[in-house]
Amino acid sequence: MTRIGIKKTGKMRSAGRPVTALFSVVLAMLISHGIAVAGSSEVIDKGMKIKFSAEAAGGQKEVMADEHASVIFSITDVSTDEPVTALKPAVWLDLLWGDEGETPVLDQEQACREKVKIYLKGTLAVRPLVDLNSYYVLSMNEDATISVIDPIVGMKGITNLYAIIKLDKPAEDWVLGKDERRLFVTMPGAAKVAVVDAGTFSVVRNIDAGINPVRIALQPDARYLWVGNDSQDDTQSGVTVIDSVSLDKVAIIPTGRGHHEIAFSGDSLTAFITNSDEGYVSVVDIQKLRKISDIRTGEGAVSMSVSDLGNSVYVAHEQSGTLAVIDGESRELITRISLKPGLSAVRFAPGGRWGFVSNPKDDTVEVIDASMNRVVQSLKVGMGPERVFFSGRFAYIQLARAAEVAVIPLSSAGIAGAELHALKIVAGEKPPEESRYRSRADTIVPAGEYDTVLITNPSDGLIYYYMEGMEVSMGSFRSAGRVARASMVIGRNMRETSKGVYSAKFRVPKAGSYEAALLLDSPRVVSCFRFTVLNNPSASQVVDAKTVAVEVLNTDNTVRAGEDATLRFRLRDPSGKGPLSGITDMAIFVTRTPGTWKQRVPVRDQGSGLYEVSFKAPEPGVYYVFFSSRSLRIDHTQAPYFVFYARDAGWKQQRGG
Repeated sequence: MTRIGIKKTGKMRSAGRPVTALFSVVLAMLISHGIAVAGSSEVIDKGMKIKFSAEAAGGQKEVMADEHASVIFSITDVSTDEPVTALKPAVWLDLLWGDEGETPVLDQEQACREKVKIYLKGTLAVRPLVDLNSYYVLSMNEDATISVIDPIVGMKGITNLYAIIKLDKPAEDWVLGKDERRLFVTMPGAAKVAVVDAGTFSVVRNIDAGINPVRIALQPDARYLWVGNDSQDDTQSGVTVIDSVSLDKVAIIPTGRGHHEIAFSGDSLTAFITNSDEGYVSVVDIQKLRKISDIRTGEGAVSMSVSDLGNSVYVAHEQSGTLAVIDGESRELITRISLKPGLSAVRFAPGGRWGFVSNPKDDTVEVIDASMNRVVQSLKVGMGPERVFFSGRFAYIQLARAAEVAVIPLSSAGIAGAELHALKIVAGEKPPEESRYRSRADTIVPAGEYDTVLITNPSDGLIYYYMEGMEVSMGSFRSAGRVARASMVIGRNMRETSKGVYSAKFRVPKAGSYEAALLLDSPRVVSCFRFTVLNNPSASQVVDAKTVAVEVLNTDNTVRAGEDATLRFRLRDPSGKGPLSGITDMAIFVTRTPGTWKQRVPVRDQGSGLYEVSFKAPEPGVYYVFFSSRSLRIDHTQAPYFVFYARDAGWKQQRGG
């Protein structure tokens, strides 16, 4: 797959990530500089002593490229020598550029502050090599692997495959442990749960988990893991309970035949287990780890969700189309909500009042008010609304029969007399139901950035990056030639591993002289530390996809709404041999945010690597331009992109233009 990078000239702003030598020189003039000490150093600031070290993982003496390492900050009070706890350090790692090592020490301190200012702006064109305030994307694949993707590094034109986790058998479901230090993965074919170290992304243990372990859940207080054993044998079908700290198997509880969904009371005293073939929900006392009752709700239970506000458990049944409501305190069935047959999922939005119920057979999504246990809103979505997910502001309904996702604002949920409205966004080319690699794990999850989510389409095998308010995804991640079935986000921020000691693990991308920039908010401290990474002779050589450079030639990125505007740019050969001419299928895809307007416009080849395209923004607003070319194997789902601003018709005159 060819990658595409954008370079700009003049005043033009771009969301692309330049990869040119000129950019490197400019960056070198803008950033750098701390106290030049190889390996470790310390500073005293705001009454605190901050000691830094970079240490190799796995017992190695030196930090080496393509290996795991840790950066560690030990922070103590100068006057008392006591550890300073509960801090929230932000840390960025980057290579030193040019002759930064020759910069005078006094200038280094100022330059360090300037570097942190640039990082805090979040400019897409200026990102560090390693951002320890970011996240990883995990892809559950169709084979016995999990891909770990670095979304930031990937956007910079370097391979975004960070690591591959090898399992005994393909995964089906997963859950993160407390503090995101361990990942637990069910493997039905192996009858085990894999325990993955979330720092090194390696399997540290496989736990026997009974016959056909499918669903896995962590109770609210994080003490026990619960694994659903989907067996037709009465004596083997139920749940396996695992201590999440010791990793010991502590109980095997038969509950009944069929598939098992798992839910908990908010106080972690009660577990509720569906038995889809038996028609009842088993109630388990968590303190005693034994079943205490069965509540008959009906056959064909397909989904279960807890409303923390109502302290109730809602069980959806496909055949009957009913929601059974169980009181979490009395552990008794209190009511049934009659809907239409064909239910697929029930899930409660943050806050626990509004429950969204999907019905792919009837093409509807209905909203339940947990305070009254009745339907308050209904929306005909079409194309098989199936799975339900949430961000802070929206409900996401993945459609089974279309490569689209319906996005519903939570602000409109439950408002008397208000109609629900859904914006449908494109998330791939093939409907999810066409895939034979579907899993029970979540396929839409909030990303590690504000107002963004990741959407997995197993039919395409891709994970799409979506920014709320847009009508199309902003990019996509591939899983190293594998089919992505589900996705998860794991943060890679600094954590307090012991009192006053903050650390983070990462895999070193390349050899060289590095600088670690540290920011503490309260008290305000900015400091930079240096360390060296050696070449690794045994490191595997990864050949990255080549980059097509796009150099935008316009001197301003502001246009007048309703009038023709021209975008001019130059393509450069990925081999660096000069202009890239003769691309006859080049086009741009223009979309307005927020909104539904979009347009595809062919590009004119002007010769000598120059191209231009005319377009018209229909109204004032912010517009995104994506580049596509079948012959270059780039499309509008690939980052980076270009942004322009459309002003009203009188804008030029107001500026004197």
